[in-house]
Amino acid sequence: MKTTLKNIILLAAVAALSACGNSNKEPKETEFKLMCDESVENIIRQEVQVYELKYPDVRIHAHYVDEKAIDDSIMNLTRGVYITATEMTYERRRFLEANHRNTYCVPVAVDAIAVITHTGNDIAELSIQQLSDILTGKTKNWNEISPSKLGDISVVFDNQNSSTVKYMMQNVTNRKPFCKNVYAQKTNKDVFEMVRTHKNAIGIIGVSWLSRDLNNIAIVANYSKSELNEMETAAEVNHDMYSEQTEADYSQAIKVVPIRKNDSPYAYKPYQYDIYTGNYPLFRTIYAVCTSPTSSKQHAFCRFITSIPGQKVILNTGVMPANVPPQRAVVIEN
Repeated sequence: MKTTLKNIILLAAVAALSACGNSNKEPKETEFKLMCDESVENIIRQEVQVYELKYPDVRIHAHYVDEKAIDDSIMNLTRGVYITATEMTYERRRFLEANHRNTYCVPVAVDAIAVITHTGNDIAELSIQQLSDILTGKTKNWNEISPSKLGDISVVFDNQNSSTVKYMMQNVTNRKPFCKNVYAQKTNKDVFEMVRTHKNAIGIIGVSWLSRDLNNIAIVANYSKSELNEMETAAEVNHDMYSEQTEADYSQAIKVVPIRKNDSPYAYKPYQYDIYTGNYPLFRTIYAVCTSPTSSKQHAFCRFITSIPGQKVILNTGVMPANVPPQRAVVIEN
């Protein structure tokens, strides 16, 4: 797993270096659309904000949709830029090339899937096998995991076509179908609300929907021109300078459940460092895909995301950027 992450980071670093020479040359067109996987909406909202701050004449119309909508748009040969958890396969690349479409695809981040519960739930951790048993219905009641009076387990996702559903089915249940106690909501905020009001519920979300300390729901950081200048010149990210906002305070109602590998005695939360090392097992790569020409405005935005300022925006969201190593805080006690 560590080798896989290092390969991802190396690949993205090469792509970023090759793009750096052209990252400041903004195409003449001033408006374009992009489609983004809604599970990483918070990341791309901030990328769009910073890009428009850097290029004031540009307007990006971002659409935050489920994975199926992105796949359908690509296969319908719509030229554009897509932020997705699905890598460009050989078959898809051949199909696009045969239809005279660009096939640019580069990793931009390593995302994690977070498992949240109500703070009134005493569960301390879950293994991958326990999570699989819950999703497939083998384990139906909280009392089957540890002594509990919470009753039947309910699991909530954002929606049935989301990339998080696909990820959990492919990587946790080994493609076994979910049981009837797994429900689809409409949005990630609906998942938070369901967990807040139901102590027996588990929520499955992208980690970028959580604040960096994993204690609350994160919305979007507000950037200024001076902060943009610092991102372009500073060697490290000063997290304290960014004003992260929360739309609602969930810190007293939700908690993030540590997850452990089946062969490990240690459970981890999806902090950046533990995503980077592979200690946290539920991670995936996020890609920028562009089917527009290399000289297009869409392609320029993809190059920006892989540039140093674009990667620092991702680092600030709590997600692991593809080519900027994380920083781990060390507390020294007297």
